[in-house]
Amino acid sequence: RGQPVTITLEGVFPKIPDNEFVDVASRLLETQRATWNDDNFPYFLIHFLAKPSVCNGGTLLGTAHPNSFRAVLPDQCTFQPSMKQLISHELMHMWIGKKIKVGEQEGHYDGKWFTEGWTDYYGRLLAYRAGVLTEDQYFETLNRHIEKYYLTDERTVTLKELVSRFYKRGSNKELEGVPYQQGEIMAWRLNKDIKEKTLFKNSLDDVVRDMLKIAELSGGVKNFKPEEIGAVIDKYDPGALREELDKIVNGGLFIPPELPRCRQPYKTPSSINYSRVVLSYGPRMRDCSPWLN
Repeated sequence: RGQPVTITLEGVFPKIPDNEFVDVASRLLETQRATWNDDNFPYFLIHFLAKPSVCNGGTLLGTAHPNSFRAVLPDQCTFQPSMKQLISHELMHMWIGKKIKVGEQEGHYDGKWFTEGWTDYYGRLLAYRAGVLTEDQYFETLNRHIEKYYLTDERTVTLKELVSRFYKRGSNKELEGVPYQQGEIMAWRLNKDIKEKTLFKNSLDDVVRDMLKIAELSGGVKNFKPEEIGAVIDKYDPGALREELDKIVNGGLFIPPELPRCRQPYKTPSSINYSRVVLSYGPRMRDCSPWLN
């Protein structure tokens, strides 16, 4: 899209040709910048570091920086869907997390449902739109994300407790994953509601574009209060955010929405504890494009 991008690789990826990194990064950059109508990146750096480790359970980390991001990937993998989703997630932080954000508490932990959860939603969704993930890979990775949420005892943590424990004594990986999971399911629910209320003329994309326009008028960056996001959503679906925020604050359970003609959530016994059930999306029914595009 007319702007320079530098890709650097450190270490050796014997199972991933260099051109695959270029292809995945290029597709994601083009799709994300086109979605948000933003090519204001006079420079951009992407750094991939190979970490000696096995593929399953190996190191998989990413960090976003201004006009750049770095990823640590296991060196014994082919290009896995989870790796592509991670790259897309970190690239999405150029907008959600850098230009628009939420959170008043120190560390903005109270806003991670947005800055990380909505970023997970769009990281996964735009990877699909870019052709980096197939539809089956999209739902397979989403299902794993949802299952982690339903299998943790932290899934009904209140916002106050989350903030008090996050990255502190009493924290753990399951707790730190909850706002990612809550926010992605929330985004799915809001997107479905907006599409249905507007007869598919609008989607959550329009909410984020409106927020980016407001941020631009505020000097390029804005820390939104939840009620300010609610006011933007009200243009398309009045009152839709209230119920979702109540679950964040009080530890309510997020349930994935049914996607008519596409996929419906279904319950399966948990292999960990048969007293629980896991909600995840079932096989394709007919056509998912109205919900994904």
